[in-house]
Amino acid sequence: ALIDVEYSDSGLIVSEGPFDLVVFSAGTTYPNVPIFPGQEDFQGTIIHSHDLKKENFRSMVQQNKKVSILGGGKTAVDLVLLFQRIGYDNFAWIYRNAFLFCKMELFFGPQSVWRIPLGLSNIIALFSSLISVQLKTRWLLWCNGCAWTYDGSKPMNTAKFKGGQICPDQRNLVRSVEKHRMHKSDIQSLKPSGIQLTNGNFVETDVLLLGTSSLTGIDMIKFTKDGKSYDIENCPKMLNYFTLQDFPVFATTSSLFTLGPMRGCNVAELAVYHLCVQRRNLSLSQCQSITRWQLGNVNDVKKLAFMNNEINFIEEWSLLYTGMVLSGLVDVVDILYHFIGMLCWSRQQPLQMDILPNRKVLMFEKNCLKQNVTNQEQKRLLSDKIVLNIMN
Repeated sequence: ALIDVEYSDSGLIVSEGPFDLVVFSAGTTYPNVPIFPGQEDFQGTIIHSHDLKKENFRSMVQQNKKVSILGGGKTAVDLVLLFQRIGYDNFAWIYRNAFLFCKMELFFGPQSVWRIPLGLSNIIALFSSLISVQLKTRWLLWCNGCAWTYDGSKPMNTAKFKGGQICPDQRNLVRSVEKHRMHKSDIQSLKPSGIQLTNGNFVETDVLLLGTSSLTGIDMIKFTKDGKSYDIENCPKMLNYFTLQDFPVFATTSSLFTLGPMRGCNVAELAVYHLCVQRRNLSLSQCQSITRWQLGNVNDVKKLAFMNNEINFIEEWSLLYTGMVLSGLVDVVDILYHFIGMLCWSRQQPLQMDILPNRKVLMFEKNCLKQNVTNQEQKRLLSDKIVLNIMN
């Protein structure tokens, strides 16, 4: 693969490569900025959280600007916390529906014995979503006390859960927001001096802060295949939830739900597996046949779970891991070990993926190659107990 890099400051285009594999690992590259009716008449300022700087924030506070925060997810909550921490009360919070959050101390708190039954209940609840999403929601999100939302409601729609964590201090600050500042409504239009809501209320606004998340930017990349323009929408499935099935030099990490920096370890394994183990043995039709049976919507390039509010995050998470087991990418025991370490002991660890040949087997084959040992002789030697003991 060749990459044409365009520098935004100079417009200079430089070609890099060739590369055997390009891994797209951007998560929040471009701000998601909605367009509102009447926006051209609005006399205030619209700032996305992606572009909020210290100077902007300091200016708002010093000039006592009337601020409206739009959004219901983790980004919007962080914006609310920003003002709450300094005691600034000249703001309003507009959200359509409350998002769900997990209590951070119950997932990533200190290790203790009491966390074991809680973690096991979460593991059972997670995979029960394959049977009933509602059963899993009531169990995981509310019955065991792991869930929290800021407006006191108990929504059962886990599409409003995106893996957000919130600690006790943050919850207390959000709870202290006065109710008259919280508007559960959508924006009907922007007026010169403020925001007209669909519930009939009008919110005077000098600055509209958008906590409306960000986009990966994957749809802004121009692909060319065999000299022709290529649209990734024509390739909806990702082989092994990692590479495009008919554009095998391009991979994306957005579908790998291993939490934290440990995701990089699994990305590296899948990259080696794709380049050195599987790709040399698979034709395009075989790739399409494999992806056709992969579970869930997360393997659709245009429906990445983190970026689509209509996708049920927890259900897709369960389907992803189940699909990886059925595809032979990971063993059931390793899945359970991964979740027990994460949910019972707050231990961040990469998922054990048994997809690469054993290093000792590779060294043995290399030595046989040097000594001109035939395949038949290799099989005889590998079946010998002494050789097997050495390998183990």
